[in-house]
Amino acid sequence: MLRFQNEKYRSATPADLTIPIRFEVRAIIAIFTLLGIFFSSWVARLPVVKSDLSVNISQIGLLLFCMAAGTVGGLLVARKVQSSLGAQRGLAWTILISSLFIFALGAATLWANVILVCIVLFFYGASLSCTDVLMNVEGARIERSLKRTFLPLLHAFYSFGNVIGAGIGWFVGVQHISVFAHFVIIAALGILIAILAVPALNTPHSLTVTPLTLDQHFSAPTPLKRDYSLWMIAMLILFMAFAEGAGNDWIALATHEGHERPEADAALVYGAFVGAMMVGRLLGGPFVDLVGRASALLALTIVGLAGIALFIFSSDVFTLFMSAAMWGLGVSLGFPLGISAAANHPTDSARRVGLVSVFGYASMLSGPPILGLFAHSWGILAGLWLPALSLFLSLIFIPAVGNRRKRQDTAEPEETPAS
Repeated sequence: MLRFQNEKYRSATPADLTIPIRFEVRAIIAIFTLLGIFFSSWVARLPVVKSDLSVNISQIGLLLFCMAAGTVGGLLVARKVQSSLGAQRGLAWTILISSLFIFALGAATLWANVILVCIVLFFYGASLSCTDVLMNVEGARIERSLKRTFLPLLHAFYSFGNVIGAGIGWFVGVQHISVFAHFVIIAALGILIAILAVPALNTPHSLTVTPLTLDQHFSAPTPLKRDYSLWMIAMLILFMAFAEGAGNDWIALATHEGHERPEADAALVYGAFVGAMMVGRLLGGPFVDLVGRASALLALTIVGLAGIALFIFSSDVFTLFMSAAMWGLGVSLGFPLGISAAANHPTDSARRVGLVSVFGYASMLSGPPILGLFAHSWGILAGLWLPALSLFLSLIFIPAVGNRRKRQDTAEPEETPAS
C-alpha cells in the first residue's frame, strides 16, 4: 500500500540530510532511470513494430507524431497534476499510468491495429512527459536539500536508463521475444518502482516548480522579445534538440532499414548512441570548466556532424557503432549548455529558461516525425541529412552561449525551475 506524506516543507538541517535524504536520492535516481527505460524500450523495438503493423516509413513518422502530440499535452497538464496531487502522489499515478499504457501498446501491436497504436502512443507520451516534469520538480527539491549540484547527474541516469532499455531490446530481439511480452515486463518494472521508490519521497504538497507559458513570457515586465542574445540561444537549442531527437527516434530504424542490419544490431547501435550521450553528460562538466561553454559545444558539434555523415555512409557494424557514439556525444550537451547559458542572469533566469525550453521541447518532439515524411520520399538514410543540416546551422548560434552576463553583487539570483 502506498503511503504519502504532505507535511509542510521546511529547510533541511544537518540532521535531516542523513538516512531520509539518502533514501530520497536513491528513489529519484530509480525514477529517472525508469523513465529512460520506458522511452528506449519503445524506440529499440521500432523495427519490429514496423514489421508487425506492416506500415511504411511515413506512417512510422505519424506514430512518432502521435507520441509527440501526447508529450506536449502532458506538459500542459503537469502543472495541474502537481498542484492537485503534489509531486509525490502525481509521480505514483503517472508512473502507474505509463505502465498501463506500455502494456496497452504491446497489446495494440500484437493485434496489429495501427489506429489503436496511435491512440495509445498519444496517452503514453502524455504520461511520460508529465512524469518527466514531476520528477524534475522532485530532483530540484532534493538538490536544494543537498545544497549541491545534483540534477545533471540525474539526467545522466536517465541516459543510463536509455542504455538499459536498449540492452533489454537487444536481448529480447536475439531471443525473438514478442513486443507484447517485452512490454509486459517493462510495465511490471514500472509498477514495482511506483510501489517501492515513490513512497520514499517525502514531498510537500504545496511545492510547485513549473515553467511559465509563452504568453506569460511576453506579458512579463521586462520583455524577453528584445533580448537578442536569448533568441540566439533559443535557436541554438532548437537546432541541437532536433538532431538529438532525430537520433533518439530514428537511429535504430535507420540501422535496420537503411543498413539492413538485424534488429538486435539496431538495438545495440541505439545503445551506443544513448550510451555516448550518458558519458557526455557525466564528463561534460569538467570539460566545460576547462575550455568554456562555447568551445566545448563547438568541438562536440563538429564530432556530431562527423558522426551523422559517417553513419549515413557506414558499410560495417563497427563503423555504425562508432558513428552512432559520435552522434550521441555530439548532441549530449547542446540542450543542457543552452539552458545553462539562458539561466545566467541575476534576476530573470526563470523566464529565460522557460522560453528557450519551449523551443527545445518543440523541436525535439515534433522534428523527428517531420523527418519521417522526408525519409519516405528520399529514403531513411538520405533523410538523416536533415539533422546534419540542423547541427550545421547550430554552429551559427554557438557564440551566444559564451556571452555571460555580468552578475551584480546586489542582485539575488532567481531560482531556476527544472525543465
